[in-house]
Amino acid sequence: LARYRSEQHPGTVGWETLGLVDNWEAPGEWVRKVQNYRLMRDALREICEEHGFNLEERWIGDTKPGRDHPVFKEWYTRGIRGVFFAPPPDTAEPRPISLRRKDFQVITFGPVWLYPEYHSVQTDYLESFRRVWDELCNRGYRRIGLHLPERVSWRTGNAWTSLYTFKEMELVDAARQIPVCTADMDAPPEEILDWYNTWKPDAVISHFHHAHRVLSRAGITAPDQIGQVSLATYPGSITGMEPRPWVLARSAFQLMRTYLHDSILKKQEDVPLNIYVPGKWMDAGTLRTSPPA
Repeated sequence: LARYRSEQHPGTVGWETLGLVDNWEAPGEWVRKVQNYRLMRDALREICEEHGFNLEERWIGDTKPGRDHPVFKEWYTRGIRGVFFAPPPDTAEPRPISLRRKDFQVITFGPVWLYPEYHSVQTDYLESFRRVWDELCNRGYRRIGLHLPERVSWRTGNAWTSLYTFKEMELVDAARQIPVCTADMDAPPEEILDWYNTWKPDAVISHFHHAHRVLSRAGITAPDQIGQVSLATYPGSITGMEPRPWVLARSAFQLMRTYLHDSILKKQEDVPLNIYVPGKWMDAGTLRTSPPA
């Protein structure tokens, strides 16, 4: 009876606690596997503390949880109305989390195509790729390869693959275009090495740094023998675009605070707002500084 009454008459909407949920395969896996996700989560924690909020993190299993999940029912009863969705699992077909917008204010970290009904904050994928490509061309690279596993490509709605194909068509004739290397992170190193030996790129763009590690261990070093650049780098790693996890976290918090305020004033915004954060170029010495003489 007490549980029924609590569910039917939830507590006053609370400002002091915000929720953060993920549905990866195991608790905490999303921040253990992806460095930039950990940096973003840590930044979100710090920003919440800075403004007097508590960030409560929960793992809700690798299923497709809806509003009847025990975590969401508990939060609703406690008056918690703001929920962040962690980035989706690093799998080929991740299951989206689902909540009714009239029950919670939800901010996701994308991708927009997976969560079209919610507000989102995510990296500007196209701008990141454009900047990387321009840097490579300005430094004299012409045989540019892309290592991008299929399960990573879907996160951008295949934007990186499509833009790479278009840029290759602009740069070289069809006979010299290099196909995308889709070797997964757990694939044998020989898959990447075979691709490299077949197509002989003078620079490789990657999302994570797997290709850089494989080529380096094979004695193919950057920047002397090949240029290496990442679309999602971080301090102390290789040259490339840093997704600016601190800016992503702060933008998501500010968006959440705005819409929580609107919900208390009974103002509901029906149109999802999508914020795209441009990355920041970081030079870590894995590209030459100018075209060869």
